[in-house]
Amino acid sequence: MSIKLNIGILFFGVFLWGEAVKAQLVPTKGLSPYGEYRQEILNLGWKPKPSVVPDYVPGWPEIICGNRLCSATFISPNGKQILTLSVWFDVKPGYINYYVAPDFDIVEVEQSIQ
Repeated sequence: MSIKLNIGILFFGVFLWGEAVKAQLVPTKGLSPYGEYRQEILNLGWKPKPSVVPDYVPGWPEIICGNRLCSATFISPNGKQILTLSVWFDVKPGYINYYVAPDFDIVEVEQSIQ
């Protein structure tokens, strides 16, 4: 392998490691655990809207994640609104905790979604 290739691989590895560390620095103290918040939304009749990547987070098909943040999408009981929540995560050895971030978006749709 050439020196340039080795240096490129090293910098790419450092970049990926840095992104993983940044994800762990998202403040989660005081936020509601996602599982509890999700259950409250389901109890109100909202339905999870599965992400384009099925089972990205096992048991929560509505969640899709990037490097640092996730989002979860739900459809209102009448199908006229879409709720998107920001979901932060905290990586611990052996597991990941998900939390509802203080950011959301509700969009009105013209045709009912089921």
